Amino acid sequence: MAMDNTSLITSPSATVDTPTPSSIECSPQAAANQALMVTSRIVLMSLGHGLSDILKLSGENYTSWYEDLDVYLCLRDLDLCLREPKPTTLTPDSTQAEKIELEKWEAANRKCLKVIKHAIPPTLKDSIAVKDIAIEFLEAIRVKFESSKKAQSGDLMSKLTNAKFDGNGSTREHLLGLVSLGNKLRELEINFDDDFLVNIALNSLPE
Repeated sequence: MAMDNTSLITSPSATVDTPTPSSIECSPQAAANQALMVTSRIVLMSLGHGLSDILKLSGENYTSWYEDLDVYLCLRDLDLCLREPKPTTLTPDSTQAEKIELEKWEAANRKCLKVIKHAIPPTLKDSIAVKDIAIEFLEAIRVKFESSKKAQSGDLMSKLTNAKFDGNGSTREHLLGLVSLGNKLRELEINFDDDFLVNIALNSLPE
């Protein structure tokens, strides 16, 4: 019986890498599942879980990494330096209240930096210029991630659009490879409809 090649592109059973819920348009059920996952992480951390529950940042988990980090810092009351700007520098005329305010902010900033540096891999830590302000350090990480994401998505899109079946292996393996590339692009929030992927797949096959 002849196999319908296009069914491999659109069939859920053919998916190799499952896109993250945040990277594609979610159904109500998928959105509910995503909310449940975030709520579960909040509950677990509130019950005493610590730094080990924040997954190390990688090239594909920035969104969930930031959510876990934000939850941890909030529950530990360490996010003051992320919510409020640094108080003005003290002067001889500064009040006791101003001194206490600055001390609280600096303590939160110092601890926040420690947590962030613990939650990123050494290679990323070494590639980012040292920042003394936690919110600036987080912004540098975001910029680094966005730059890496653009380069990665460009490489994946090039592989997808230029893919041709050369006769080595089976047609099924070739089509599943295209599905995998498409899912990786969706994980990077490069969205396209199934028709686009089907056209790419059909054009990659010999006439």
